Amino acid sequence: MAIMYPPEPRPFDDRSHEDKVFEVLRDNLSKEYHVFHSLTIVDGRNTRELDFLIFHPEKGIICLEAKGGPNISIKNGIFYYGNNKPIDNYGGPFNQAKSAMYALMNYVTNKGYDNINRNCKYQYAVWFMDMSPKVVDSWKMPTEASRERLLTNAEMQSEDALITKLESIFALPIKTPDIKTELSEGQIDVLFEDILAPSANLVDIRDAWHSNTVYQFQRMQKEQLALLNYLEEQRMAVINGMAGTGKTVMARVKAQRHAEKGEDVLFLCYNRPLRDDLNNRYAHEHVKYLTLDMLAHEYGCTSGNGAAFHADYEKLADKLMEAVQNGDFPYKHIILDEGQDFGRRNMMVGQEFDVADEYDEESPESLVVSILHDIIECNEDGSFYVFYDKNQMIQANEMPSYIRDAECKLTLYRNCRNTLSIAKTSMRMLQMGIRAQATEDVQPLLSRMDRKLKMKDNVSESEAPEIYICRDEDEVISTLEKVLDEYYADNLKGRLNSAEILTVRGKGKSILDKAPYKEKCVSKPKNLVYGEHQYKKRGEDGKWITAPISTCRRFKGLEADEIILIDLDRKFFLENPQASNIAYVGASRAKYKLVMITMLDNKDCQDILNHIHVTRASRVSPYEKLSQQLNVERKLL
Repeated sequence: MAIMYPPEPRPFDDRSHEDKVFEVLRDNLSKEYHVFHSLTIVDGRNTRELDFLIFHPEKGIICLEAKGGPNISIKNGIFYYGNNKPIDNYGGPFNQAKSAMYALMNYVTNKGYDNINRNCKYQYAVWFMDMSPKVVDSWKMPTEASRERLLTNAEMQSEDALITKLESIFALPIKTPDIKTELSEGQIDVLFEDILAPSANLVDIRDAWHSNTVYQFQRMQKEQLALLNYLEEQRMAVINGMAGTGKTVMARVKAQRHAEKGEDVLFLCYNRPLRDDLNNRYAHEHVKYLTLDMLAHEYGCTSGNGAAFHADYEKLADKLMEAVQNGDFPYKHIILDEGQDFGRRNMMVGQEFDVADEYDEESPESLVVSILHDIIECNEDGSFYVFYDKNQMIQANEMPSYIRDAECKLTLYRNCRNTLSIAKTSMRMLQMGIRAQATEDVQPLLSRMDRKLKMKDNVSESEAPEIYICRDEDEVISTLEKVLDEYYADNLKGRLNSAEILTVRGKGKSILDKAPYKEKCVSKPKNLVYGEHQYKKRGEDGKWITAPISTCRRFKGLEADEIILIDLDRKFFLENPQASNIAYVGASRAKYKLVMITMLDNKDCQDILNHIHVTRASRVSPYEKLSQQLNVERKLL
């Protein structure tokens, strides 16, 4: 089944029967095909309306005009409908499709992406969906028309005929014969994100697994697209957004736009797993994905390996200034993702919980970021963007100066990762922290937060996140294995493609680091980008089921179809001052399914409710009230 944009036909003239073509293309083409209905192309002052655009990443683009009616004819070189009305828009249907094709090519060039045109074959065609091949073959075609580019009712009635015809059109010669469709991953991204699908912008179409969910997420990208276009005129800006609002995706697309114009971009990530994921999926010769440590290494400012590794940021600051003075600084644009975390003192290995130390404005890391900011500020053609989440800052005075003092501040509001249920649960995690620290009534604030989420009616509600309340460690492990079995079943059905186990504890402090459970955690394979280990168990069919294991903080900026949160116990909720932020980060990584495995008893639940100043009716158990508070469904063991 082809991926359709949008999933249902846009409004159209009933006489055109475009809905029939829509259904045939959707049902008979494979998922490698992407079909756009009713596409508007603006070329300078001219606007072209195109009935359908068919894209295949290995074949190219076909601009298709569809005409309905069983009695189309040709008289004196002009096409006529059955009511004798000429089909004369733009000089006939073939010229109409051809002009739309050239308008699209010009638009791509004017956007600065002529390299896409050099790596993509453009074709055009006309579909007389109600005309038989026998009648069409008897016509004397006008000079601008070609039987090779004409589809009939034969392609409406046969999947094989349709595919064969489209492949023959893709193979037709073009004016520049040496052009072949050889688009890179980055060029495909730009083609979709900045050219073809502004209403579906910033969605990774290649990972789409459910058309309805995909469309719901596509619709909510208009806010992102508007901000992205606004940034074209802003050299220095900071963009705030809660987890799931698409900051990393937007940052990546911004980098890609510059890169496709041949401009070098430094994309700084807070953690190595995010850097590796971006570099593996979106590598580009003009984008350098690095952490600060990796940047220091590139400038020869590091020493040691492993636990003995040390980055000399003060030396790096000097090297950067030296490079600028010598004219050797290679980057025109700099983008920081998870900008709120740069300048925090490094988390110590062996801490009980997965926490980061306070932000230090005077730290060498902060000095490096400030210098990078100043370098770009002095470059009239450069840009410096910071994407951050203020909800992950524990105190207001931890705001870095490059965020605090920025003149251009923008905010993303719409969630584009999670289902509404998961977004609500992530929000409730934050609210737990607000409640616990409150010295006055905070209900008005919490109500505003809830209303903001409820307003997002274009986010899928989906099933509620799940919580398992276990009595001991053995029960935690057996529950984890049960959850993995359920994930495996969903994976086989094509519903879920990835799962990640996230611990809220620090490295080496999880239940999975204890004997005998540690025996089930094996080293990750080389092709696994993030997570140092993976949990491994044998399924009922005898096949191995595996899931990577990471800490919440190391998984920041990343996502998985299913997230399994573990190590949620009394100590975490009651003794960790950053519990709400850690749980918020972990829960918000889930795209479609969130499972929380806790180890709590009835008294623990009541103590947590007391800690966050929540009362309960006597008829409601502490277990039930805590589940309600977190917007989760309690699952029985």
